[in-house]
Amino acid sequence: MEGKSLEKAIGYYDFHRRLHNDCCNVIQDLIRRLLDRKKLAYNNISGRVKSRNSFIEKCKKDKYAQWNEISDLLGIRIIAYLLSDVDSICEMLESEFYVVESIDKVGELGDNEFGYLAKHLILRLSHERASLPEYSKYKDVCFEVQVKTLTQHAWATITHSRLYKAKSDELPNDLARKFNRLAGILEGVDEDFQKLCNDYDNYIDEITAKIRKGELDVEINTASLIRYSKEKFSHSNIHMDFANKDSAIINELMKFGITTLQELNNIVPNDINTKIVGIKNFGANLTTLFRQIMIISNHKLFFERSWGGDWISTRSLSKNGLLKAYGIDGASIMNEYKKLIDEEIAEQIAKNELDMDITVISLIRYVNYRLNTDKIARNLDGKDVDIITELSRFGVTNLRELDAIIPNDVVCAIDEMPKYSTNITKLLRHIMIIRDADKYFTTCWSGSWPDMRGPLGGLCQKYGLDTVELKERYFSQVTNAG
Repeated sequence: MEGKSLEKAIGYYDFHRRLHNDCCNVIQDLIRRLLDRKKLAYNNISGRVKSRNSFIEKCKKDKYAQWNEISDLLGIRIIAYLLSDVDSICEMLESEFYVVESIDKVGELGDNEFGYLAKHLILRLSHERASLPEYSKYKDVCFEVQVKTLTQHAWATITHSRLYKAKSDELPNDLARKFNRLAGILEGVDEDFQKLCNDYDNYIDEITAKIRKGELDVEINTASLIRYSKEKFSHSNIHMDFANKDSAIINELMKFGITTLQELNNIVPNDINTKIVGIKNFGANLTTLFRQIMIISNHKLFFERSWGGDWISTRSLSKNGLLKAYGIDGASIMNEYKKLIDEEIAEQIAKNELDMDITVISLIRYVNYRLNTDKIARNLDGKDVDIITELSRFGVTNLRELDAIIPNDVVCAIDEMPKYSTNITKLLRHIMIIRDADKYFTTCWSGSWPDMRGPLGGLCQKYGLDTVELKERYFSQVTNAG
């Protein structure tokens, strides 16, 4: 393309630049909504309008006689996970848009060739969608959609600037061999991932069929426990996840002597769904539920053999609705094993094994071991629920996360303050304010201490906070909430 044709193409580009930019954003959003609606898996969606210089250089190539032969002026890229996902996404696109052209890069390679693999679709809005007011101005815009796996995208990204358009027969023999070997490996990786996922899906189908038949001689793992739970527990407030503690609960079940679904089923009360329905405001994930089931079955065995030390609280056991429904006194159990629990938590903290949940006992033991000063009273001032909730809102749910926000010199700082005294609740509030006052007051503050003088004095000033300014900034919030 040259002369007047090239000038016309450049004029077209300049005149429609804003339209194409807007269209690019609209199409990305539309495709994303379609994928989400149809529950199709994808990693990322991106789009671009070809730059003016790139467009001009492409127009100058001999194979283009007219600017409208360039189909990738507006481009969308969809990165999928698996080869099957690529196929599903392409099927969706072909059903939702008008297909101008479909290009399968796999088909462009010979039987003995390796290289860039992806599916390209040249699309326009369908007649039905283009007739809607919000899409009508884009009815004549063509756009190219590339759909590829993560592996294919990695190949394309790495080779684009160094080996763009290169084929193995255009390279020196030693580079050609390396080119083909690497391309073949990546192609094999995609196929192996696809096979692995197919095998996993087949496994899920197999164990689901067994569970429905009552054939429960299946080893416990994350997948089998979820499938069993979906079939066994009917209450909608049982969340079918482990709160990222699937390894912990599987380990606890195995220490309890449970290695198969049949052994698990043997300790699940037959009337558990009926009991749960009768509990007001019941809610639990699978980790919590299975722990409660083990306690109901044999609390002595659970605490002496299975309990991992990463959760416990007197309040959670004494007020546990499911335990009460089966006549179990959680407070008595707690008192029975308090010494064991204290010793195990203290031992874990001493070993710097801090990946345990924030609880009343774990907080007290942590302060005893890590913050050794007489100026901190070893109690939570009856505010255990409040401070644990505030810590959670601050992003602190275990002792390791708590340890990360505590200044290394905090004990020295406290000891240098002659009149300073506090309890664990107030200390932790001081620490959160020191770490990030704005975050604490906007997302964590629970309204349980409306007096600004206590929390913002002493230790906060020691770490350079302007407590007067903080009082002025948050006074209205505290007053209104109070």
